[in-house]
Amino acid sequence: MKISFFFAWFDLWIGAYYNQQKRTWYICPLPMCVIMVELAHDIFSKCIAHRKPGWKMPKPPAIECDMCEQKAAKAVAIDTGDGWALMWECKNSCGCIDEYLDEWPFVEDAANSWDLEAAGFEPA
Repeated sequence: MKISFFFAWFDLWIGAYYNQQKRTWYICPLPMCVIMVELAHDIFSKCIAHRKPGWKMPKPPAIECDMCEQKAAKAVAIDTGDGWALMWECKNSCGCIDEYLDEWPFVEDAANSWDLEAAGFEPA
């Protein structure tokens, strides 16, 4: 959360306004004196703005782990050093299932761990 104050000569109103897109409150206790409360910083890690429209997490493949015989259940993002590899893993995290996802879920090639987590992947 970020709180700031500014003088706006064009704001001749008293009251409060909430901007849903920016997740920001504008509180004007006196004409032209505005207190801005930005809530967006609290939810930045849940931002899905860069995800492709309509993309949904695919269902896990019907393959079993060789070590624990559990089925693939967890979507994991692995940092390879050159970028992120998206794959499935068993729920015991043995690391033996490496069925990779074919489709990149984001509009841009670069994604950070917050974007991956918001899309449903567990960054590793």
